Amino acid sequence: MSILGAIGLGTSLLGGVTGAVSASKARREQQRQIKEQKAARQGWFNRNYYQNYLDSTEAQSAMTRLRDTLRRRGEENRAAAAIAGATEEAAVAQQANDSEAVAQAMQGLAEKGDAIKRQTDAQYMGYQSDIDNQQMQQLQLDEQGGHQLLGNSVGLLGSALSMFDKDKK
Repeated sequence: MSILGAIGLGTSLLGGVTGAVSASKARREQQRQIKEQKAARQGWFNRNYYQNYLDSTEAQSAMTRLRDTLRRRGEENRAAAAIAGATEEAAVAQQANDSEAVAQAMQGLAEKGDAIKRQTDAQYMGYQSDIDNQQMQQLQLDEQGGHQLLGNSVGLLGSALSMFDKDKK
Protein backbone atom coordinates (compact mmCIF):
# COMPACT_ATOMS: atom_id res chain seq x y z
CA MET A 1 0.00 0.00 0.00
CA SER A 2 1.44 3.34 -0.97
CA ILE A 3 1.89 6.15 1.50
CA LEU A 4 -0.48 8.38 -0.47
CA GLY A 5 -3.07 5.62 -0.53
CA ALA A 6 -2.79 5.16 3.23
CA ILE A 7 -3.08 8.92 3.79
CA GLY A 8 -6.13 9.06 1.53
CA LEU A 9 -7.70 6.11 3.30
CA GLY A 10 -6.99 7.63 6.73
CA THR A 11 -8.36 11.00 5.66
CA SER A 12 -11.52 9.40 4.28
CA LEU A 13 -11.94 7.38 7.45
CA LEU A 14 -11.42 10.47 9.61
CA GLY A 15 -13.91 12.41 7.49
CA GLY A 16 -16.47 9.64 7.86
CA VAL A 17 -16.08 9.52 11.64
CA THR A 18 -16.23 13.32 11.90
CA GLY A 19 -19.36 13.38 9.75
CA ALA A 20 -21.01 10.68 11.86
CA VAL A 21 -20.22 12.55 15.09
CA SER A 22 -21.53 15.81 13.62
CA ALA A 23 -24.72 14.11 12.41
CA SER A 24 -25.21 12.56 15.83
CA LYS A 25 -24.88 15.97 17.50
CA ALA A 26 -27.39 17.49 15.10
CA ARG A 27 -29.81 14.62 15.72
CA ARG A 28 -29.58 15.07 19.51
CA GLU A 29 -30.24 18.80 19.12
CA GLN A 30 -33.26 18.14 16.92
CA GLN A 31 -34.58 15.59 19.41
CA ARG A 32 -34.14 18.13 22.23
CA GLN A 33 -36.06 20.74 20.26
CA ILE A 34 -38.85 18.27 19.46
CA LYS A 35 -39.04 17.31 23.14
CA GLU A 36 -39.31 20.99 24.12
CA GLN A 37 -42.02 21.49 21.50
CA LYS A 38 -43.97 18.54 22.87
CA ALA A 39 -43.73 19.86 26.43
CA ALA A 40 -44.81 23.35 25.38
CA ARG A 41 -47.77 22.00 23.41
CA GLN A 42 -48.79 19.75 26.32
CA GLY A 43 -48.71 22.75 28.69
CA TRP A 44 -50.80 24.78 26.24
CA PHE A 45 -53.29 21.92 25.95
CA ASN A 46 -53.57 21.47 29.71
CA ARG A 47 -54.16 25.19 30.30
CA ASN A 48 -56.78 25.51 27.57
CA TYR A 49 -58.57 22.18 27.71
CA TYR A 50 -58.89 21.74 31.44
CA GLN A 51 -59.84 25.30 32.34
CA ASN A 52 -63.37 25.89 33.58
CA TYR A 53 -64.71 28.37 31.07
CA LEU A 54 -67.25 29.66 33.59
CA ASP A 55 -64.28 30.86 35.67
CA SER A 56 -62.77 32.77 32.75
CA THR A 57 -62.68 36.56 32.70
CA GLU A 58 -64.94 36.62 29.65
CA ALA A 59 -67.63 34.47 31.28
CA GLN A 60 -67.42 36.30 34.60
CA SER A 61 -67.76 39.63 32.78
CA ALA A 62 -70.83 38.40 30.89
CA MET A 63 -72.47 37.20 34.10
CA THR A 64 -71.67 40.50 35.87
CA ARG A 65 -73.27 42.47 33.03
CA LEU A 66 -76.34 40.23 33.15
CA ARG A 67 -76.68 40.56 36.94
CA ASP A 68 -76.31 44.35 36.70
CA THR A 69 -78.94 44.52 33.95
CA LEU A 70 -81.34 42.33 35.93
CA ARG A 71 -80.72 44.35 39.11
CA ARG A 72 -81.49 47.65 37.32
CA ARG A 73 -84.56 46.17 35.66
CA GLY A 74 -85.73 44.82 39.02
CA GLU A 75 -85.35 48.25 40.64
CA GLU A 76 -87.28 49.84 37.78
CA ASN A 77 -90.02 47.20 38.03
CA ARG A 78 -90.32 47.63 41.81
CA ALA A 79 -90.57 51.40 41.43
CA ALA A 80 -93.22 51.02 38.71
CA ALA A 81 -95.08 48.42 40.80
CA ALA A 82 -95.11 50.74 43.82
CA ILE A 83 -96.65 53.52 41.74
CA ALA A 84 -99.11 51.30 39.86
CA GLY A 85 -99.91 49.07 42.81
CA ALA A 86 -98.84 45.79 41.15
CA THR A 87 -99.48 42.52 42.91
CA GLU A 88 -96.94 40.27 44.51
CA GLU A 89 -97.58 37.69 41.79
CA ALA A 90 -96.19 40.10 39.19
CA ALA A 91 -92.96 40.48 41.21
CA VAL A 92 -92.65 36.69 41.56
CA ALA A 93 -93.21 36.27 37.80
CA GLN A 94 -90.47 38.84 37.11
CA GLN A 95 -88.07 36.96 39.40
CA ALA A 96 -88.87 33.74 37.54
CA ASN A 97 -88.13 35.47 34.22
CA ASP A 98 -84.85 36.77 35.63
CA SER A 99 -83.88 33.30 36.86
CA GLU A 100 -84.64 31.89 33.41
CA ALA A 101 -82.41 34.55 31.82
CA VAL A 102 -79.56 33.62 34.16
CA ALA A 103 -80.04 29.89 33.42
CA GLN A 104 -79.99 30.52 29.66
CA ALA A 105 -76.87 32.66 29.97
CA MET A 106 -75.12 29.95 31.98
CA GLN A 107 -76.14 27.32 29.44
CA GLY A 108 -74.80 29.48 26.60
CA LEU A 109 -71.50 29.98 28.43
CA ALA A 110 -71.22 26.25 29.15
CA GLU A 111 -71.83 25.48 25.46
CA LYS A 112 -69.13 27.98 24.49
CA GLY A 113 -66.77 26.32 26.97
CA ASP A 114 -67.47 22.93 25.35
CA ALA A 115 -66.84 24.39 21.90
CA ILE A 116 -63.51 25.79 23.10
CA LYS A 117 -62.55 22.36 24.45
CA ARG A 118 -63.37 20.71 21.12
CA GLN A 119 -61.37 23.34 19.24
CA THR A 120 -58.44 22.98 21.66
CA ASP A 121 -58.48 19.22 21.24
CA ALA A 122 -58.51 19.49 17.44
CA GLN A 123 -55.62 21.99 17.46
CA TYR A 124 -53.62 19.82 19.84
CA MET A 125 -54.09 16.77 17.64
CA GLY A 126 -52.83 18.82 14.68
CA TYR A 127 -49.78 19.91 16.68
CA GLN A 128 -49.11 16.32 17.73
CA SER A 129 -49.38 15.17 14.12
CA ASP A 130 -46.85 17.83 13.07
CA ILE A 131 -44.42 16.73 15.77
CA ASP A 132 -44.88 13.07 14.84
CA ASN A 133 -44.15 13.96 11.19
CA GLN A 134 -40.99 15.79 12.25
CA GLN A 135 -39.85 12.72 14.16
CA MET A 136 -40.61 10.43 11.22
CA GLN A 137 -38.62 12.69 8.90
CA GLN A 138 -35.73 12.63 11.37
CA LEU A 139 -35.82 8.83 11.52
CA GLN A 140 -35.84 8.63 7.72
CA LEU A 141 -32.86 10.98 7.53
CA ASP A 142 -31.06 8.90 10.17
CA GLU A 143 -31.73 5.75 8.16
CA GLN A 144 -30.48 7.39 4.95
CA GLY A 145 -27.38 8.61 6.80
CA GLY A 146 -26.75 5.10 8.12
CA HIS A 147 -27.03 3.63 4.65
CA GLN A 148 -24.70 6.30 3.28
CA LEU A 149 -22.17 5.68 6.06
CA LEU A 150 -22.33 1.95 5.40
CA GLY A 151 -21.86 2.57 1.67
CA ASN A 152 -18.89 4.84 2.34
CA SER A 153 -17.36 2.26 4.67
CA VAL A 154 -17.73 -0.48 2.08
CA GLY A 155 -16.22 1.87 -0.52
CA LEU A 156 -13.26 2.64 1.75
CA LEU A 157 -12.75 -1.04 2.47
CA GLY A 158 -12.84 -1.79 -1.25
CA SER A 159 -10.32 0.97 -1.93
CA ALA A 160 -8.02 -0.33 0.78
CA LEU A 161 -8.23 -3.88 -0.53
CA SER A 162 -7.57 -2.75 -4.08
CA MET A 163 -4.50 -0.84 -2.88
CA PHE A 164 -3.21 -3.99 -1.19
CA ASP A 165 -3.81 -5.92 -4.40
CA LYS A 166 -1.87 -3.33 -6.43
CA ASP A 167 1.03 -3.45 -3.95
CA LYS A 168 1.21 -7.25 -4.30
CA LYS A 169 1.58 -7.09 -8.09
